[in-house]
Amino acid sequence: MRRRYKEIVRCVKRLVGELYDDRIIPRDYPGYLLECLVYNVPNDRFGHTRRYDDMQAVFRYLWNGLGSQSTYNAWTEPSELLMLFRGRPDRIPANARNVIEKAWQRIGIPSA
Repeated sequence: MRRRYKEIVRCVKRLVGELYDDRIIPRDYPGYLLECLVYNVPNDRFGHTRRYDDMQAVFRYLWNGLGSQSTYNAWTEPSELLMLFRGRPDRIPANARNVIEKAWQRIGIPSA
């Protein structure tokens, strides 16, 4: 699972980079934040036969999680020492949800 996690992080970063380059989203979220988001996705969302299916599962989880304050308030950075959104005014869950939505649309997955 760990290898697939890293592959999906790279895919998400590349995809979001394309969205930045195409001026679809602003440069508000650095790659590390994207890595943090994917880190909080449960392991059972990884390991499908195709990466595309993993991406779909990851985006669906993040889309739903970013819509629920009780869910995203429990998310941490990979070190598990810092909370991902709590106490971080520079990190806005609604903006992260917008990035996930645009990435989801880019790869042709209809949003939930």
